[in-house]
Amino acid sequence: MAQLVLIDTGTLRYKDGKAINAIGDLVSIHEDDVDLTGPGYAGFKVVKVPGTAEEVMEALKSSAFITQDLKASLVVGHDDLWELQADLIYYSQIAGLIVVPSGFRCDFASVPRLPIVYALWGNRAHREGVIHDYLFRYDSKPVVPFSTANKVFLESMAALGKPSYIRYPMYLAVQLFSRSCYHRLSVHAFH
Repeated sequence: MAQLVLIDTGTLRYKDGKAINAIGDLVSIHEDDVDLTGPGYAGFKVVKVPGTAEEVMEALKSSAFITQDLKASLVVGHDDLWELQADLIYYSQIAGLIVVPSGFRCDFASVPRLPIVYALWGNRAHREGVIHDYLFRYDSKPVVPFSTANKVFLESMAALGKPSYIRYPMYLAVQLFSRSCYHRLSVHAFH
């Protein structure tokens, strides 16, 4: 296991017109045997991820899911609402490190239940849908514009090797039809 140290609290600062030290930014990566406790780590979140620190650093050179497995369970009393049982971590070349916290609830990728549409694109992008749903929340970390959230969705599908005939129609659909859902809900919605 490796440990990621992320900024958890603090003030967003700017240097040369670019945001630095934003909440959710990756500060360092350590092996599991390094003690990351004490007052020096106040204001930081430590997240354990599979692999060695070296393997995680290598994965961060391109867009990639740091946690490969999606651990989620269906919420009792709902047919299409899922709750993450473990953090889902994705590194985006566009938006940086995205940590979707355990307990986050969403419906994966919302594909209309129209016969041909669902047969072609339904049940195809669960991890990518979680990242997209998370970035659509007004208090996600990081907070990104509408078009950026959609580009990260496209990027994450490519990172998992989804073919272009799956990626581009799904990307186009969120660009055209999801504006009314953007920043409407909190990360803690549906609890």
